[in-house]
Amino acid sequence: MIVQIEEIGEKGLELSEELSEALLSEWLAQPEGFPESARPRGPARVEARLSRAPGGVLVRARATIALRAPCKRCLKEVSFELALSLERTLVEEGRAARDDERAAGAHSASREDGGSGERGSSFALDESEVDLFDGRKIELAPLLREELLLELPMDLLCDEVCKGLCPLCGSELNAGDCGCERTVPDPRWAALRTIKV
Repeated sequence: MIVQIEEIGEKGLELSEELSEALLSEWLAQPEGFPESARPRGPARVEARLSRAPGGVLVRARATIALRAPCKRCLKEVSFELALSLERTLVEEGRAARDDERAAGAHSASREDGGSGERGSSFALDESEVDLFDGRKIELAPLLREELLLELPMDLLCDEVCKGLCPLCGSELNAGDCGCERTVPDPRWAALRTIKV
């Protein structure tokens, strides 16, 4: 999903791309040794619009992705949908560097004249609000992957009242009590168990 900058006209550029199940699986893959996380339930479609903005490009994208993941309590597979909404401003790397230098120079001049100098305007935004690109092409895939990973639920449950698994025998407690004694006695009172009355 690479867009050449010259493809973005005055009216912007509309895109509709399919995210294959294999690509989504690759985005969601966990490093070796980590527990299994979410998996796609099929392909998804992303609708995107790229518009030229002063000093950069504004990217807006939306997608609904069908996923499945284990319940954090009972490990039963849960199906859910994730609605992604991405909005980013992309600034050319060279321009961002020039704006940083200009801003630093203005700040230095302001200190030299006792703080009365006016600071010049700069396109440089807070780093958390912008991304950089090389000025020739824009790669949408890394932006969408980052948004997908950020939106994944941390505490997915099959049901709010899910009882989970027995920590002793591993039985699913939603299906019924397993009969295990799950209360852990205080070891300081363990000697009292041996007293016969």
